[in-house]
Amino acid sequence: MVDDQTKRRLKKKFRSHQKEATEAAQQIGQQADDNIERLLIRRFGRLVAVRRFVALWILLFVLLFFATFFQMRGLADYYQTLAPVPGGLYNEGVIGTFTNANPMYASGTADTAISRLVFSGLFKYDDKDRLVGDLADNWQTGATPSQYIVKLKRVVKWQDGQPFTADDVVYTYKTIQNVDAQSPLYSSWQSITVSKIDDYTVKFSLPNPLSSFPYSLTNGIVPEHLLSKIPPEELRSAQFNTAPIGTGPFVWKYVNVTGFNTQDRQQRITLAANKQYFLGKPQLDGFNLITFSDDSHMISAFEKKQLNAMSGLESMPTELANDSSVQAYVTPLTTAVMAFFNDSQATLADAKVRQALVGGVDRSNISKLGS
Repeated sequence: MVDDQTKRRLKKKFRSHQKEATEAAQQIGQQADDNIERLLIRRFGRLVAVRRFVALWILLFVLLFFATFFQMRGLADYYQTLAPVPGGLYNEGVIGTFTNANPMYASGTADTAISRLVFSGLFKYDDKDRLVGDLADNWQTGATPSQYIVKLKRVVKWQDGQPFTADDVVYTYKTIQNVDAQSPLYSSWQSITVSKIDDYTVKFSLPNPLSSFPYSLTNGIVPEHLLSKIPPEELRSAQFNTAPIGTGPFVWKYVNVTGFNTQDRQQRITLAANKQYFLGKPQLDGFNLITFSDDSHMISAFEKKQLNAMSGLESMPTELANDSSVQAYVTPLTTAVMAFFNDSQATLADAKVRQALVGGVDRSNISKLGS
């Protein structure tokens, strides 16, 4: 049992602790009020004081947001459009056989393709099929309408580092004119005189004026310093023809032949980018031209992703025509169909008759039939 004195002492002690707790709670409450006033209410007051500064920052943020939005919309066509990336190896298939890269002899599809990649001509066709200068800087007629003066570019070098000059042009065309060289271009260059005016100027003298003559100057030019010592009758079988050195955008590397029979035979001609090309290094690192004996073998290689492109197909296979990832291009040919009148005949000697025949031809329908 607890006596009365002990009860009073416990009650007194309890009241003392209760009073201390109450005072502590009041002190904590007061401190909380002070902190709220110091840390929140006073800062609200400051926020109101700097409302202009805050409003300006908000406005700046809004302006930046809309500026970024409209800029992204304006550039959408740029960064969302597929574009080529420099580098890579391009593999193209053709029907035929590679035999000779020398532009004085190249005639087949494969020969002509390699020749145009390794060698440059005085002129070439641009992507709109217009005649433009390649090795030639410009040209003009000479003292008579049957003379053509061609100025050469002075920055061109052969792939072995030797400078390209008028001597190379004169040698190329005079060799074509030599019957012993047996060039397929021989008949086109008879009765034309080619002469050097200076190291970078060549004159062509024709028997008669011919306004289309510059279009005949698109064949590749060969290096005089490498071929002049080879007899003309041996040029067609010279080692140079299968290990050429030109001035074009690609450099010859090697040819690899696979296949045990005629049907399976393939030739892979590998070219590398010419880093010293006078028009700038090509965007491709290399070019592979692969020859096939027929369409079926080439199409099979394309379907196996061994080729990036095929050239020379007469018609598109149905399975490829329905493939949205395959694109077909029709390449315009620089050819023309012409009719010549023999005005030595009595009927055709009359100019009015010839004009009537020309006027009576429906050229538009003929063009449609040809396409």
